[in-house]
Amino acid sequence: MDGRAHGLQNLPPRSLSLPRLGMLSLLFLSPIDAPAENHWAFLPIRSSDPPVVADPEWRGSPVDAFVRDRLARLAIEPAATDLPPAWLRRVTYDLTGLPPAREELEAFLASPEPDYAGAVDRLLASPHFGERWGRMWLDVVRYADSNGQDENMAMAHAWRYRDWVVDAFNRDLPYREFLRHQLAGDLLTGGSEEEARQRVIATGFLVIGPKILAEQDKEKMSMDIIDEQIDTFGRSMLGITLGCARCHDHKYDPVSQREYYALAGVFHSTRTMANRDHVSMWNERSVATASDHEAAVAHAGQVEANGRAIAELEKQADAALRGRLLDDAERALAGAEHPVWKNILKAQPEASPLRTLRGSALRTFLRELEGVGQNSRFTAGKNGFALRGATRAIVDVPHRPELEPERFTIEAMVWLDRAVDPSDENRRWLVNKNQNEWERGHFALILAGSRAGAYLAPEGGREKQIMVKSEENAVPVGEWVSLAMTFSGSELAVWANGRKLASAPVDRPRQPSTFPLRIGGRADGHNFFEEGALDSVRVYNRVLDEAELQQRASDPGVEIVDGLVLREDFEPRDETERVAAALAALADQLYGSDGPLAVTEAGWSAEDQAEMKRLRDEQEHLRVPFALPVALAVSDAEIKPLPVFARGNHLDPTGEPVPRGVPVALSPGRPAPAIAGQGSGRLELADWLVDDHPLTARVWVNRIWQT
Repeated sequence: MDGRAHGLQNLPPRSLSLPRLGMLSLLFLSPIDAPAENHWAFLPIRSSDPPVVADPEWRGSPVDAFVRDRLARLAIEPAATDLPPAWLRRVTYDLTGLPPAREELEAFLASPEPDYAGAVDRLLASPHFGERWGRMWLDVVRYADSNGQDENMAMAHAWRYRDWVVDAFNRDLPYREFLRHQLAGDLLTGGSEEEARQRVIATGFLVIGPKILAEQDKEKMSMDIIDEQIDTFGRSMLGITLGCARCHDHKYDPVSQREYYALAGVFHSTRTMANRDHVSMWNERSVATASDHEAAVAHAGQVEANGRAIAELEKQADAALRGRLLDDAERALAGAEHPVWKNILKAQPEASPLRTLRGSALRTFLRELEGVGQNSRFTAGKNGFALRGATRAIVDVPHRPELEPERFTIEAMVWLDRAVDPSDENRRWLVNKNQNEWERGHFALILAGSRAGAYLAPEGGREKQIMVKSEENAVPVGEWVSLAMTFSGSELAVWANGRKLASAPVDRPRQPSTFPLRIGGRADGHNFFEEGALDSVRVYNRVLDEAELQQRASDPGVEIVDGLVLREDFEPRDETERVAAALAALADQLYGSDGPLAVTEAGWSAEDQAEMKRLRDEQEHLRVPFALPVALAVSDAEIKPLPVFARGNHLDPTGEPVPRGVPVALSPGRPAPAIAGQGSGRLELADWLVDDHPLTARVWVNRIWQT
């Protein structure tokens, strides 16, 4: 702050940014008997003789020396409340808002002569200093993270202004610059890129505050926002109220209505709102640095490179999978006497006919495969072949005594081709005994939608059946899942991949049944499982434990022979069926809803699947847009001076627009700044406030003492 005009020639680098400058009030001598038209508060500040620097080693300003000396004197004055522990507690609260830590107090008291000046310096260097005193300023200037009023929308970037205030205190920004930056930081020049960025953030002072965003009279909204800015400017920086002059000459402060609208013209020429939509939005400006833009370009490059890597991996992994499928099919069909296969060999007599099919030959082959697949009850399984549900295929296992154990486990590998509506409660019977759920001895492993369940009717009868069903979807699309039901004699439970999903108590023994075991649907021709495939059905005459069920889920090829009474792997019964099954399996794998030679990632190698997961995880991380930083900030707009509005009503202008200016009565005897350029006038207003205004320092000193 330039102190030449009012005798503050030796303000320290902190200027008036520190609470310790409250001591300046001891230096100021002001007349208290001046006439009203020349009120003392508006007259220049006069100082007493400058303080004497007692310490010859001191390299700071005389004011700093005076404050430091006064703090030390307060510390050693003979009063009970000024004992060292009380002094440290008081000064720590004053400067940081926190109590001293135990180790700080112990270190302070351990010295034969407590280092009062060192303690003050340590506290002034603490980041908590800026937080404690920055909060004082934020309260003064109505800081909040939302606009309040009607919509009360969150101001997502208001925190940048908050952090700027805290940082300004911690880095000793002179009070003169502290105010100039908040009123016109975007109009100041010079300094580094980061300094310019911080000056823009500082103008968030004018953007925060209450705003009725959904006000449909947008001119009224603008005038209300300007009024709030003027009111906050007057109260926070000048210590006076200016808002009354919107409607009439101020009754208590020497500010006329005309001067109010001269000042309002400055803010009317400032862009505070980004738009005038139905719900208007405040103004935000980019505060991105060159490094931010470089990071954005690098992020875009990462996104592009990741997309290329995913596409290339899909291409390579699909090609590798197609090759393996074709090789498997050729081995399965070697020497087969099937019309489709014979036609392929006739058209492509070379060693690898499936790999060399092109054009019409490939299309013909795929069409024939599709036809075979539609008519075959087999498809590719977890190991070998599986029962293909789309053909309503049923496998019956004749009744025999060992299929009627007192305790049992039923397990099957299940695959879903397509998603099932979660609200679909129709039951699909995977493995069951008896024709319906009310007959004596009935049991069934079922799917309801994609939720697993189990039925048990120990004695028969609708009212005596027991059912359990999972709350969660147990079978995702495109994955083999091990489903199981267990009956221990006292509990019925359903499992997925070795994890118990649901259970119910059973209080009576199960009566034996003489019906066959049916796989794929109910015996009376209803409740077929048509949405996928079944494989590796097993029946045990005991309850498998959790570890055994998990083992079967992870590797169905490993057999558990203890208690196994039925093993069904759906192998074709003759050569014709075997070839048809192989062709159908090939059709299912090579000809899907995505077109010819469609393959699924489930068939990729473990290495390709792991790499794709890594790339997609990275893609998900990169999916978050790289947002260049923005801040609540104002900018200059079209110059728009305002007329005086009668009674503050924006619909009732009186006369011509008033030239932009400041309330001259607040600085009598000094010329008002000329605001005639192309800018809004905020910079001239800021310079008038800090260069030649006696209220500025008085108000700040009073705020420090109040705090």
